[in-house]
Amino acid sequence: MRRRVWATGPDDQPVHIDQLDPIKDKGLDCGCKCEDCGKQLIAYLNGSKEPHFGHQRDSTCTSKGEKSVHLMAKQIICEAKQLKIPVTDDFHQIVTFDYVEAEYAVHGKRIDVFATQGRNRYFIEIWCEHKTEDDKIRHLKQYGIRLLEIRIDPKLYDADFETLRRHVLFDPGNREWLEVDQEFKDVEQLDCQGTSLPSPQPISWKWIVGIGVAAIAAPMVCRWLTKPSSIRSYNRQSWLQFL
Repeated sequence: MRRRVWATGPDDQPVHIDQLDPIKDKGLDCGCKCEDCGKQLIAYLNGSKEPHFGHQRDSTCTSKGEKSVHLMAKQIICEAKQLKIPVTDDFHQIVTFDYVEAEYAVHGKRIDVFATQGRNRYFIEIWCEHKTEDDKIRHLKQYGIRLLEIRIDPKLYDADFETLRRHVLFDPGNREWLEVDQEFKDVEQLDCQGTSLPSPQPISWKWIVGIGVAAIAAPMVCRWLTKPSSIRSYNRQSWLQFL
């Protein structure tokens, strides 16, 4: 059974069990809580088992700290300001960012981490409990935004901080540029077929006659409009003799 090593500290920031003082922070004195149920956690720092957090006996919460891991992954990228980015399927490049921001809002969606390097923009999603939704990918794709998803291996939820840090920043096997699932690609293809341009239709002879009449009548109307107002007030027969 996986031990819980992440919790939310007194400052509402993620804290690893190894960061606690084994004397001052044991038991309820750690001041840490569960990010799911909000209840205070017990820090088991001494004993035969490895250090870990646990709920109190009357708790029914089954969380193992997944949200804390998700939050910590975002914090790792923001503090490091660098990330290994896939350039091709076989080549990755470490990019150092000029600016990094967590929980970035763009076009009605919230991105886990937004980063820039010069004129390049990176929109990064962290997959901990749930992968990025297809409707989010499709929505942002309309604005020319591609998402880079980093999946946190569940086996590393109870890893030490440095192992998690290397996994988030530099593991080439857990990151990819996102595309919509095949079923959504099929829908997009149908949408394109449904909005194709109609075939050109032959020009009707009625349109040709109408254009010819308009070309003849336009100069006559202009001449009439330039006549003095007294002449334009005559009846139709008087008006016609001046044309």
